[in-house]
Amino acid sequence: NGGGGNAPTYSIPIQNSLGAVLYTSASKQNLDINPVGSWLKTQTGLTLYAVARPTSLPATIFPLVVADTRLGIWWNGTNYSAGSSATSYGTVTVTNDTTKFHVYGMIFDGSQSTAAAKLNFRYDNALKTLTYTGAGDTNTGSPGAVFFGGDARASGYFSSLFMNGYIGEVLIWTRALSSVEISQVETYLNTKWGL
Repeated sequence: NGGGGNAPTYSIPIQNSLGAVLYTSASKQNLDINPVGSWLKTQTGLTLYAVARPTSLPATIFPLVVADTRLGIWWNGTNYSAGSSATSYGTVTVTNDTTKFHVYGMIFDGSQSTAAAKLNFRYDNALKTLTYTGAGDTNTGSPGAVFFGGDARASGYFSSLFMNGYIGEVLIWTRALSSVEISQVETYLNTKWGL
């Protein structure tokens, strides 16, 4: 929990007899991977999945799982956003149910030719239509850290922004998964978490 933030609480059992990490905005709780080193930088593909249950959706931003370059998934104060950088991301409207866990997925493929082909967002096993900002990146750029549920640092887009709720599992691949692999991952997560 870098940047002077407080560690979240591990709660068990919370879903399907499994534990999850509970974040509380008022306590400024967060976890991060810092630095992310070469494994996340300048990748031409990335797939990120999170099983999470925000317990409130405020009119302020909070990171779900996101790098400091806005590579990942976040709540933007109105809807969810997924992006590959600060200038290339998409916004999606979904039916938000804070009473249960959801599966969030972001698939980035910088080798594609359009923003819609480069960046996809999946919610509860379904591809959702994004409204895009930017033409799409060719790689993941140079992120320095990945934040889970909050960012306690003093600067940056997600600075001092925190979620209320649970994150049960995060999976990251440094390539874009195929449609078959996406189906396998979502089946695994839904079965494991009883969704």
